[in-house]
Amino acid sequence: MNQVPHEIGVDVSKDELVVATYGVG
Repeated sequence: MNQVPHEIGVDVSKDELVVATYGVG
């Protein structure tokens, strides 16, 4: 998995998963 910043904002669900996993928001 590649850590993509919110700058892209393509997959919201993936971003939410990243937030739930890494805790970055």
